[in-house]
Amino acid sequence: MAGTRQRVLECACTVFSEKGFGGGTVTEICERAGANISAVNYYFGNKENLYKVAVDFAFQAAEEQFSLLENGQEDQKTSEERLRIYIKGLFRRIFSEGLPGCYYKMMAHEFSNPESPVDHFFEGWNRPLCDIIEAVAQVEMPQREVVTCMINVNSACLFFSFNQRLRKFVTEGQTGAEDEVEEMALRVTEFALGGIRAVAESVSKA
Repeated sequence: MAGTRQRVLECACTVFSEKGFGGGTVTEICERAGANISAVNYYFGNKENLYKVAVDFAFQAAEEQFSLLENGQEDQKTSEERLRIYIKGLFRRIFSEGLPGCYYKMMAHEFSNPESPVDHFFEGWNRPLCDIIEAVAQVEMPQREVVTCMINVNSACLFFSFNQRLRKFVTEGQTGAEDEVEEMALRVTEFALGGIRAVAESVSKA
């Protein structure tokens, strides 16, 4: 059986993913964890620090469970294949019902109401995507353009962490999470490739 700190942390991820930093309360987290409310102060100091630890905890779970890269085989893949692998891995994380999904739901709350003490949601996983975008472009692009493409690709995926009903509409006819992942990864990859190449062409003509 998980210890008190672990239970509180896991329940914090769930509550914050459902209600955001402002809506998630220490009282509800401790009730779900079956812990005394003083446990938050004892293990984490305060709600703000609990949230920071929960964000990092959920992100680490996502990193461990679903890779965004074909580890060790990048040099054997085309840039287009690397982009599809990245997007597919991101959708696996977003569609997860466990801790990886919690991280992206917390991120969705941050986008709509940035009130938490965390400001590093994109840190740690945007550089590989920027590298892939530069490879797809095949021309040297200003960093501003690369980052803009990165945000657009991520946003096209993260949008579906907001609304599962819309996700079902887009993937109509698919059965099972893996089928949904394949369908969405294909659609977003094709869209992203077109966008990146259009930006690259505009840059090369400038």
